[in-house]
Amino acid sequence: MGVLGLLKEAKEAFHEMEWGRLAKITKEITDLTPDEPVKGLASGFYFYASAKLAKEPENVILALDKASSFFKGVDAHLASLADIERLILLAGFDKKNEGLHLRELGELTQGLFIKTGDVANLQLAIESFNRAKEHFRGKELAQIVLDLQFCHGSNAGQCDNPLEAFGEVIKLKGEVKTKEKAIIACSNMNVAIAYHNLAFLKGEPASIKEAIKLTQEAISTFEAIGQKPEIVRAKQTLANILMDGAALDAKNTKKHMEGAILLKKEVVDIFLSDGFDIDAAYEDMSIGVAYFEFATCDSASCDGHFKNAINHFNAACEIFEKEEVPEGLAPAKAGIAAVHKNQENLEEAARIYEEALEIFSEPIFTGHTKQNLAEVYHEMAKATGNKDHESRAKKLKKEAKKLLSAKS
Repeated sequence: MGVLGLLKEAKEAFHEMEWGRLAKITKEITDLTPDEPVKGLASGFYFYASAKLAKEPENVILALDKASSFFKGVDAHLASLADIERLILLAGFDKKNEGLHLRELGELTQGLFIKTGDVANLQLAIESFNRAKEHFRGKELAQIVLDLQFCHGSNAGQCDNPLEAFGEVIKLKGEVKTKEKAIIACSNMNVAIAYHNLAFLKGEPASIKEAIKLTQEAISTFEAIGQKPEIVRAKQTLANILMDGAALDAKNTKKHMEGAILLKKEVVDIFLSDGFDIDAAYEDMSIGVAYFEFATCDSASCDGHFKNAINHFNAACEIFEKEEVPEGLAPAKAGIAAVHKNQENLEEAARIYEEALEIFSEPIFTGHTKQNLAEVYHEMAKATGNKDHESRAKKLKKEAKKLLSAKS
């Protein structure tokens, strides 16, 4: 049997957990001196099988370490599997360094969750970090608590009780015992995001206020220690909190929207000053969206808000055109068209939606744009009696339905 046939049998033995058979097959493969990727995979399988067959913990750990080293570069999933099993064993066997192994296990499985979305990895990360906490103090403990806050916040979107998960994030703030200002600020950000989510889960404007307060404190800290990337992220987060707060806290809608837009403009200035023009363009586009939303809740000044929305969408378009970023240019144009549609400038809206359609490539975006354009042509038909407009509307509506149903 050739190498590929043997490799197929090895994979079957692995999935069926026939470790003796797996070791025998993979030894045969390596004896045939295959190319490096196949040799690496076969060697990884061989040492993984050896680990399963070994009796002494030391030998199991060594074999898993070798399996991981061979799997790396050919199969990241298998390498991670070997590393997880090795670290679990080390945490139980090497008591002197138990905390270090648990922390490494937590960091590994947290990273795997971020990459794959596998909740099992998230649960293992939470368990590992919780067990690691007792082995550390000061800055190292605070960093573990930060990781735990992230994990519990992520778990809120996966579990049956998000209130409890966000509650854990908030409770952990009291365990951040360090003088490191950056860590304290990052913890405040995690708690602010938890309060932001709780505000909507529980319908509590008070939670929005707490989220705003904590994020403002974090921004002040990041500015004081000169951590520009964190300043940008914190300002973007606060802008989002304020915009959502505008919907939840009717008494402060205008104040929140104005604050959000001001923060977004500050972020644009930071991006432009540092030469990140494309990032600035995306932020300009988000300002256009913010002004559009502001217009819908501040009718007395809606014309001014719509004008500002178009200005910022146009600013984004200029950069996207210059930098040749079609995935940014298309939605920016669609934003301009949406403003004209809401102002009943139907011909202009139709023209710009058509331009956007020529750029969009993603079916879902194309579908939504055709849906919006169909509405514009339908309104134009009602206003003018032009049957061609109604025919165009029906055709677009049909095409949009097909695109959106295929995507779903």
